[in-house]
Amino acid sequence: MLVGRLLGFAVMVIAGNLLGPTTFGVFANATTYLMVISILSTFGIDLWLARHVANETLTWRAFAGILGWRLVLSSLSIGVFVVLLNFKIVGDALAGHKWSVTLILASVFLDHISMTANAVLEGRKKLSSCALLSLTRWGSFALFAIAFLMFKPVLFSLASGLLLASCIRAVFSLIIVRPLMQESGRVISMTWVLKQATPMAILNFMIVLYFHIDMLMLPEMVATEQTGWYKMAYTLVEALLFVSSGIAAALFPLFSKEALSMAEKVRHLEKGMKILCVAAFPIAWGTPLVAEQIIKLIFPAQWPAFQPSADSLSILIWSLPFMFMNATLVRFFLGIYQANKALWLVSLTAVLNIGLNFYSIPHWGHIGAAVATVISEGLLCFAMIFVIKRDTPSFRPIPAVVPAFLLAALVCPVGLLTNQTVPLLTIPAAAGTYGLALWAFRLVDRSWLSSFAKEEKFD
Repeated sequence: MLVGRLLGFAVMVIAGNLLGPTTFGVFANATTYLMVISILSTFGIDLWLARHVANETLTWRAFAGILGWRLVLSSLSIGVFVVLLNFKIVGDALAGHKWSVTLILASVFLDHISMTANAVLEGRKKLSSCALLSLTRWGSFALFAIAFLMFKPVLFSLASGLLLASCIRAVFSLIIVRPLMQESGRVISMTWVLKQATPMAILNFMIVLYFHIDMLMLPEMVATEQTGWYKMAYTLVEALLFVSSGIAAALFPLFSKEALSMAEKVRHLEKGMKILCVAAFPIAWGTPLVAEQIIKLIFPAQWPAFQPSADSLSILIWSLPFMFMNATLVRFFLGIYQANKALWLVSLTAVLNIGLNFYSIPHWGHIGAAVATVISEGLLCFAMIFVIKRDTPSFRPIPAVVPAFLLAALVCPVGLLTNQTVPLLTIPAAAGTYGLALWAFRLVDRSWLSSFAKEEKFD
């Protein structure tokens, strides 16, 4: 999963250098619409499916029925988007890029095959297979996109690489998931599935609003190049989300396991939060010290054009600890069949985030969008922790969060001093000091990760 994310990040860097912030901003806008359509047409089925297969196996007939519904919902979602686009209600930045946008949106049908298979793999805790799918997608995307961009550095080349990568991952996912399917078994009614998944579908819609609305609002309110600046900063943060995705994917089947007591599930949640905080807080403290050097390093050909991304990154990186924890906290609510609580909290956050963006983007552009993201992610995290603590008094979030925050803050002066004297040693010096501090204070235990990743055995 790490290698896959790094390959995806490398493609974004190369594309930004070859296309510049304006065209890269168009790609960011188009792929955000792709993400929105993908999540909406998923209808919460992925989360339901992972929870379902944590307790029983799935038949090929049920798999095909679920996939068919997702493809129908995708067609409807794309149809609505095309109508809105033609009436110029959304997507002004996409004008003049019809064929590129068509290729990007077409990949959603192939992605649904992969995501359905991935949900089954997650539910069965086949995390190595999930990582292999991620590597397949990003590896093939890197191969095709870079080759096409080197041949002709235009948006259509990048879109073509994305579609081909989705195709390869879809075929590979069917091969991997096949041994986990049964030829016969309990018949699952799609009406029942959709009813069970509806709360998660609403939750996904709200997540779309607060997680992606800024990328859709930016090109409508400010210059398209600001979308490119923000997208690149966001890509740097997003490249690190493989950590939270892996922990959340490993914990979700445990949260969903009916045989585990609530006390055991809460202990797993605390351990997961501590691991995530230990990983995220040093990055949040240290990145603002070297943000400009990072952007300059990865954009030598477009350095003046992408310089504002450093300002976005310095602010946006503080959303990382909250993003890390939120992924697992939401899965906790879903796993214990309390999706409505997560839905209300995410819905309130979405409304707040939209309001913040409506005010901050016209005033401060990409900087305003970054501030809105940090505030929204932070408030959602604190709200979910508060609700879990209220309902389960044995939950102890402070020992899981505060020690990592303080330890990372204490290491920050090392990075600041090194950055002023020997800039090239800033990251190694800070990372080495933090590693020694972790070893001295024993904040995490390796056995936690192995217990999370233990695969489930089914008869």
